[in-house]
Amino acid sequence: MSHKGTAVITGADTAIGTAFAHRLAQRGYDLILIAADRPQLMTLAATLTDSSGRSVEVLNADLAVSAEVLRIEGVLSQDASITLLINHHDIAEEHEIGATIALGVTAPVCLSYALANGFVKRDTGTVINLVPVFEASSGAAIESASSAFLLSLSDTLQQRFNNVAVRVQAVLYAGLQPIQFQSAVAIVDAALEDFDFGEAISLPTFAHRVAWDAFVAARLELLSGVGGGSNIVTPVRLLH
Repeated sequence: MSHKGTAVITGADTAIGTAFAHRLAQRGYDLILIAADRPQLMTLAATLTDSSGRSVEVLNADLAVSAEVLRIEGVLSQDASITLLINHHDIAEEHEIGATIALGVTAPVCLSYALANGFVKRDTGTVINLVPVFEASSGAAIESASSAFLLSLSDTLQQRFNNVAVRVQAVLYAGLQPIQFQSAVAIVDAALEDFDFGEAISLPTFAHRVAWDAFVAARLELLSGVGGGSNIVTPVRLLH
């Protein structure tokens, strides 16, 4: 099996993070596992090393803390072996608003850009953003806004890296449902299959992809119309 470089996984102590760790080790990646639960990471690292023979490094960090993000940025930006970043965090009810924003917005941005220059310089690299999706009626306003930002970040990075061999993928999954390991494996397997086929976004079903394509087309039409129009606004209520 050829060596594919090193994959960094944030939220590696979650079901999805653990599933990615197992699958990527099987694919020939060395791993850097990042999460706050050091004992769980050490256990996972030992299991992965025994089963795959890959090198597994543990970085214990709480990415809801800005100083910890800066520390991890510094470590990752100096590692030229890194070819893949998995940005993931689980939404937890005990998370305060600041922690939710830090995990869902600040950390993914900082880590993505910490590695971006190296990816562009080496003309290779991948960022995969895990995007939890919430029903409109769920009341998860901050979580939904965080996910919307992460989706927009993925789109922006895709455009930025359009002319180089750096790839960005967004993986959408149900955010409020408790994720057991087998469900996480299914999400990860689907995401990696979509990645192998060159898909920039991974969705649960084909029907979701059809709806997504229609949404993207409508969004582009709207933005093009607003962006190319005048700033003289007629209130919608006056049109009725």
